Amino acid sequence: MSLKQEPEEEVPLDECQFFDEPPEEIEYEFVPRTHDDEEEEQRPAKRSKTGGSATRRVYHNEVERQRRNKINTWITELGKLVMDDDDDDTKQPALSKIQILEKACQQLEMIKKRNREVRFDLKRAECELRMLRSENEKLKKELNKTAK
Repeated sequence: MSLKQEPEEEVPLDECQFFDEPPEEIEYEFVPRTHDDEEEEQRPAKRSKTGGSATRRVYHNEVERQRRNKINTWITELGKLVMDDDDDDTKQPALSKIQILEKACQQLEMIKKRNREVRFDLKRAECELRMLRSENEKLKKELNKTAK
């Protein structure tokens, strides 16, 4: 059994998303360009040891930077969610990324446990309700028999 691999289609750099304006939710710090930067752009792209061009490396670096920014953005949002609501008035120390992820996992485990407890209570209540309805029907029938 042989699997043919389709050649990956290379996306032209001018069509890539990273050349558009950055997303609004991420703030970027732009460093002013120097004269040296302009000279480097005028030189032909150097080939790396792996055969890729400098343009490919720039593209990869940009994609990787965007990936890191997204991860950091979501970790920050997660950090806001896992902070204790009781301590809104007091300033809390900033949590590291590891602490945020650890606290999020702990809270998710607690929520899952509570969810299991609530489901169990719901099933018990549904069972009680069925028993009460059944008892109610029996009492109605008995009442109808005695009324006749």
